Amino acid sequence: MLKTLKQHKVFLVGLFISAFFIRILVLFLYLRYNENYWQIDTPSYHDIACSLAKGNGFVHSNGSLNFLRLPGYPLFLAGCYWLFDINPIAALVVQIIFASLIPALMFLLTLRLFPGRMRCARLIGIYGTIHLGLVLYSGFLMSETLFLLFFLASLYFFLPYAEPFFCRLYPIPKSLIALFLAGILLGIASMIRPVGQYLIIVACLLLLFSWNHWKEVLKRIAVFCSGWVVVVAPWLIRNWLLTGYIFFHTLGGGHFLTLSAARVVMQERQCTYEESLAALRRELDNKVITQQNTLNRPLQEIEVCCCGEQLSVEYFKRYPLTSIKLWIHDLTKTVLGLYSSELLYLASGKQHEDFFTKDRTLLSCFIRYLHPKTHPWSLKIIIWLETLLYLLILVGLFLQFLGIIIHLISSYRFPPIVSPWFRTMPFIAALILLAFVCGYARLRVPVEPLLIILACAYWDARLTQ
Repeated sequence: MLKTLKQHKVFLVGLFISAFFIRILVLFLYLRYNENYWQIDTPSYHDIACSLAKGNGFVHSNGSLNFLRLPGYPLFLAGCYWLFDINPIAALVVQIIFASLIPALMFLLTLRLFPGRMRCARLIGIYGTIHLGLVLYSGFLMSETLFLLFFLASLYFFLPYAEPFFCRLYPIPKSLIALFLAGILLGIASMIRPVGQYLIIVACLLLLFSWNHWKEVLKRIAVFCSGWVVVVAPWLIRNWLLTGYIFFHTLGGGHFLTLSAARVVMQERQCTYEESLAALRRELDNKVITQQNTLNRPLQEIEVCCCGEQLSVEYFKRYPLTSIKLWIHDLTKTVLGLYSSELLYLASGKQHEDFFTKDRTLLSCFIRYLHPKTHPWSLKIIIWLETLLYLLILVGLFLQFLGIIIHLISSYRFPPIVSPWFRTMPFIAALILLAFVCGYARLRVPVEPLLIILACAYWDARLTQ
């Protein structure tokens, strides 16, 4: 890595400066007005960060212990608040400094996956500086940017160890130091967004397919997981000491109930979303009361969360076809949604569109991009430009996948391109599938650089021929 940095230090410094300049302009000329940087999850992060900055620990402003959110992003905000007083804009400037490293990481990851493809890596780095989603989320008081930074850094050190045995192009490193570091970085990412426990499983499965000798496989998995555990263990131990349960967060119960189960009930009972959600909350209250009477004590937050998850699963089992239909709907929105939706939301004065009406179709979700109901032509041009660029990404991915299938059928061998696909697609699939209960483009942010790298590598290869 140091050799690569030295060889391309001028270009990488230029990427960082360009990315910082664009993002700081967007923050001060657009996002800071009307507190556009303030998003739906921001209040809970800000609340915990303020308590941390005041020395009160991981508690909410009302004094209750925090189990809802992971500690990573509140700790980052608290550090900024401690240095610069409670000033969200100052915290966002620090966040933008970190965000400006992401295009350079995209450049390095491209060379890791496609060694020698210098032109492709440079184009991807440049695209990363102007990508609408990466620019916008660097200026939102949200956890996406920090998670993406540590996730991509983890992948950079992990990928050389995930070379598939059935299509091996490069030797796997013998040293395990980088693999341990990859585990640490993934552990940090796991403390920022609640997906790390799934990503560690994906990574271990990739390691299983990357070495022929089982002793080496177990050694590498142990080293990687050790790095991850070192980071996440203190938080898990803290939760266990306070509650008697080992868990990361208590988001699941509320998310499944409000974002998925309530919509399933709405479709089945032909009622409004508000009516179905109210009915489910009454049912959850009864479930909690029954459990409290059984245990003869009030339920802890994690136990209430489990009740919400159990109630949601009951309805998913009761109405499986409706559940699957809604999950496919949300996954499609996550995959095909545009980051321009954030611009439309801000342009409307932060008026939430009713996404949960039972008559809302996928077609109507995408028509709002093709025919945006907004007056500034500059905004319409941005939306249409993003639509075109993302269409090129999707077409590139599809054609490359089609080429892999055709090559496999015709020659009974995997083409070399399978190696970067094997090492990245499992992470992409896992993070996309985790968005099955709510379809938003922002849930695609963690995998957007990987999608860009794979698609641009295809188009670069086509232009070279």
